[in-house]
Amino acid sequence: IGKDKSPVGAYLDYTDIISVAKQNNVDAIHPGYGLLSENAAFAKACKEAGIEFIGPTHEVLGLFGDKTSARNLAVKCGVPVIPGTDGPCSSLEQVAPPSPPSLRNVELQGQ
Repeated sequence: IGKDKSPVGAYLDYTDIISVAKQNNVDAIHPGYGLLSENAAFAKACKEAGIEFIGPTHEVLGLFGDKTSARNLAVKCGVPVIPGTDGPCSSLEQVAPPSPPSLRNVELQGQ
């Protein structure tokens, strides 16, 4: 696995991982704790190859890998969330609150 690739490149080459698994009649893969454990494409590729992915389904990984979708689902299910935007943002103004007054201004207002 990962011939002529960097260590990280080899680790993330799930096509080769699945190929070796198929050649060796592997019926399940535990992705460990790292990038592959959160990779929806890897989970889907395992399923398509007939290999059990030990972890969430690719649909769940895809949903929670997208923070906007995950937040919307939490709101829909009644899970309390901290204040934030209702969807994707395209500018800093949409996500940054107005600048608070400086401490100096606050001190002067009290005099």
